[in-house]
Amino acid sequence: MESAFVSEFLAATGGGEVTAELRSTLADVRGRAHKAWPDVTVDDLRFARELARRIPNGSAPVPALQALPVEDCYLAVACTFGDRAALAHFEREHLARVRPALGRLGLTASEQDETLQALREELLVTRGGELPRIHGYLGRGNLRGWVRAVAVRMGMRLARRTVGEVELHESAVVERRDPELEHLKRAYRGVFQEALTAALAEMSTEDRLLLKRRFGHGLSCDELGALYGMHKSTAARKVTELRGRLLDATRLAVATQLNLGRAEFSTLLRLVRSELHLALSSVVVPEEPPRAGGV
Repeated sequence: MESAFVSEFLAATGGGEVTAELRSTLADVRGRAHKAWPDVTVDDLRFARELARRIPNGSAPVPALQALPVEDCYLAVACTFGDRAALAHFEREHLARVRPALGRLGLTASEQDETLQALREELLVTRGGELPRIHGYLGRGNLRGWVRAVAVRMGMRLARRTVGEVELHESAVVERRDPELEHLKRAYRGVFQEALTAALAEMSTEDRLLLKRRFGHGLSCDELGALYGMHKSTAARKVTELRGRLLDATRLAVATQLNLGRAEFSTLLRLVRSELHLALSSVVVPEEPPRAGGV
C-alpha cells in the first residue's frame, strides 16, 4: 500500500521523481494522520490525492508536505466524505469551541445555536452535487482557526442584522458630526489601529495591494478589472470579499480586547465602519505587477 500511496500522490501532482526523502515524508504524513484519528477512515489513495491537492503550484513536495497540518487535513477529508467518527470529532473539537468567539460578538445563546447550525450546514452538507465547503480547507493554517473564521463571519452577519447595521457601500459616506462617535474614535483609535494592523498582516501581499489600489489609489472596479485582466464585476466581488474579511477580523479583535457586550458592540460597528475607509487608504504594501487573469 505504501508504494501505491506514493504513486497516487505523484500522479495527482503531475508526476515527479520517487525519492527516498519523498517516500519517508509520505510515510510519516500517513502515519501521523492515522495515529491522530485511529477511529477515522479515509481511503489511502483518496488521501494521497487530497494531499497532492494541497501542494501549492510550483512548490517542492517534501517541504510543502512537512508544512501541512496533516492531522487537520485528514480530519477535513474524512468529514468531506461523511465519515461518522470524523464528524463527531469535528463537532467536539471545532464546532463546540467557537462559542466563546460568538459570545464575544454579543450573540445570545440562541443566536449562537443558530450560527452553529448554519455553520454545520455550510461546512458539512453537500448541495447540488458539490462537495461540502470543508473540502475547501487546504491546510494553509490550522483547522480550528479556519473554522473559527468562518463562524465569526456568520456571527457578524447575524449581529449586523440584529443591530440594524447598514452595509458599507463603495462610495465613502459623509457622516453627520456625532459627539459619541468622536469620543469613541479618540478613546479607541489605538486599539482599532492595532487590530487592523494584525488583520492586515494575516492577508497576502497581493490582497493588501488590491485594497491599496482600490481605496488608496482610488482605482475604480473598471480600472482594476483592466489592470488584472478580469471582468469589472469579478474585481468588485473580490474587493467586497476582502474588505468584508478585513472588517470582520478587525471587529472581532477590538470586541475581544474591549470585552464588549451587545449594546457596546452595536456602537463598535459604527466606529470601525467610520474608520476603515480612511485606514485602507494608507495601507503600505510593496508595489508588484498584477498577474493577468486573477488577483
